[in-house]
Amino acid sequence: MAAARPLSRELILDTAFALADREGIESVTMRAVAAKLGVEAMSLYHHVPNKKAILDGVVDLLVKVAALPTGPVTAEEWIRGAAAGLRALAQQHPRLVPLFSLRALPLDDPGSAAPFEAGIAAFCAAGHTLADAYANLQVSAIALLAMTQFEATAILHSDTADESALATLNAEQFPLLQQIPSLPTGVDDFWSALVEGLVAGFAA
Repeated sequence: MAAARPLSRELILDTAFALADREGIESVTMRAVAAKLGVEAMSLYHHVPNKKAILDGVVDLLVKVAALPTGPVTAEEWIRGAAAGLRALAQQHPRLVPLFSLRALPLDDPGSAAPFEAGIAAFCAAGHTLADAYANLQVSAIALLAMTQFEATAILHSDTADESALATLNAEQFPLLQQIPSLPTGVDDFWSALVEGLVAGFAA
């Protein structure tokens, strides 16, 4: 039998990640994490100061799992790479996605900050000032994270009926909206429209 891993910040974060992935971020408490590890809650405080520190650390793990672009990339490569990584994250770990709303971007952990440094560098290389490059990065990240949350929510509630009331709108007053429920559009189309819109917008 393999020896148990000694209690550490890394083990605590891995345990919190797994707990939130199964049961949602609301399930992550000092006591719940400690129970999963078979220790007293007070033992965790030797490695993490509080629950917020645990959740912040899980966000850093999420960024690593998403494998966002780092190193020399173009602005288009950064947008497309970030979109692909975040979408995969939404599909694989939908319950963890809301954690991104708990921290400001860019993240201040060196490992988590690397993709955002790469994104700013990409926009600067495209001819933008540092201020504009930072603004472009923020707008891109916010838009992509919103779409990530949309897909995560859709996955978690895929077994519920469509509650859209658009089809009941008066066809004469809302001729376009009334037709939306019957269109074959879906999440793939939304991601494509967002990514292509960002790429084209910043290339203009």
